[in-house]
Amino acid sequence: MNLHYNYVSASEAGDYFQVLFAEKPDSDDNYFLIQRGFEFDNNTCYIESPNYDIVGHFKIIESSLTRTNFYIEIKNKNSFSIFFKTSEDNFKEVKKILKIILSGFNCFQIKC
Repeated sequence: MNLHYNYVSASEAGDYFQVLFAEKPDSDDNYFLIQRGFEFDNNTCYIESPNYDIVGHFKIIESSLTRTNFYIEIKNKNSFSIFFKTSEDNFKEVKKILKIILSGFNCFQIKC
């Protein structure tokens, strides 16, 4: 499934990390969220997207990142190709946080 977003943010708080793709900041209508907490880690990522009935903790099968695209395949679910726009500085932060979130899955490729 191809998704298109104009906004992406990456954040961390203690042992919790997240990347949010959305139409605009503070959008509750159309977004794709991936996050991971390492305090009580069960080797899954939490994913949420209200438009695609995806909510919960999932094992990640495959993922990759380019300057304008994040691809993710979720075990027993769909795959998503997320196209986004962001500044170079913000992209560096997104890349850093996704590396942390997807560590341990042995499936994350950076193609940029």
